[in-house]
Amino acid sequence: MVYFCLIETGGPTASHLEVLEAECAQAATREAERLMARHASAVMVHVIHGEETVASIPAAIVTAGFDGADESGSRV
Repeated sequence: MVYFCLIETGGPTASHLEVLEAECAQAATREAERLMARHASAVMVHVIHGEETVASIPAAIVTAGFDGADESGSRV
């Protein structure tokens, strides 16, 4: 099944939906973070697989360079 990325934007711009090339949740999340970094107005990114939201990540975490290495908890 395909992974999707929904990039929520602030202000008057519409949210953006992308099909991801990733084949697992972890790769899909990394790909979504890279895509969100390209959208200056992004406030949140959601990774979707089927009917399940795999991850929801605020832009502040991505722009701060969070890589999950501290194992502080779930990103969902």
